[in-house]
Amino acid sequence: MSTALASPSPADDRPLTGAAPSRWADVAAFIGGGLAAALGIAVAELIAGLAPGAPSLVIAIGDLVIENQPPGAKELIVELFGTNNKLALNVGIVLATLLVAGLLGVAGRRRWGIPVVGFVVAGAVGLVAALAQSLTDPLLALVTVVAAIGAALVALRMMLRATGPTWAGSAGRDPAAAAAAQMPEWDRRRFLQISGGVAVGSLVVGLVGRNLLDHRPGGAVEGATLPTAAGPVPEVPAAASLDVAGITPIVTPNESFYR
Repeated sequence: MSTALASPSPADDRPLTGAAPSRWADVAAFIGGGLAAALGIAVAELIAGLAPGAPSLVIAIGDLVIENQPPGAKELIVELFGTNNKLALNVGIVLATLLVAGLLGVAGRRRWGIPVVGFVVAGAVGLVAALAQSLTDPLLALVTVVAAIGAALVALRMMLRATGPTWAGSAGRDPAAAAAAQMPEWDRRRFLQISGGVAVGSLVVGLVGRNLLDHRPGGAVEGATLPTAAGPVPEVPAAASLDVAGITPIVTPNESFYR
C-alpha cells in the first residue's frame, strides 16, 4: 500500500484515538454541557433584567410552547399543576435544555463542532420565540441570544479541555502525528475548579437577572397604594350572574379562579 493511501488527509477530522477513555470523563462532559447551558440562560436573564425590551428566553420559549401545544395539553397541565402550571412549564423547559446540553457536552469530547451547532440551533429557537413577543426589541433579542451562546460555548470549551477531549492538542500538529499521540488522562481537579466556578457564576448571575426582571420599572411597586375612586360603584353580590344558562358567576372564588 502506498504512503499516500496510508496517511490521513489534512482534511480528515476523524476523532483521535488517544483521547482519555474514562467513563467518568464522559460524565464530567455531560455535567459540563448542562452547566454551560445554565450559564447561557443566566446571562440571558441578566440582560433581560438590565435592558427593557430584551427578552427572557425561558419565558419566550414557554409562550411559544403554549401557543403551539396540541389539543388537550393545556387541560392536562392545569389538572396536574393547577395555578403553578406556568412555573412547571418553565422548569420543564430549563430541565430539558440542561439534558440536551449535557448530551451535547458528551458529543463535544469527540467533535467540538457538534455542541457548537447544537447551541446555535437552540439559540435560533430562542430568537424566533423572542421575536414573536410584541414588546421585544429585535436588536436586543439578537444581542441576548449571541451573548448567551457565546458565554455557554466559552465555558463549555474550558470544561471539556479538562476532560481530555480528542481534539485537544491537535492544533498545529501534523495530522498523522496528532492521531498517534497519546492524550493525557483528564484532569479531575481542573474540571472541578472550572465547573464549580461556572456553577456559582450561573447561580449568581441568574438570581440577579431574575430579581431585576421581577422588579423591572412599570411592574408592581411594593408599598404603593392605588388612589381612591371618585365614585365607587356598589359591590357585586356574590350570587350575581348573567342570564345565560351554564355561564360561570360574575364573581369567581379565588380557589376556583384560573386564567
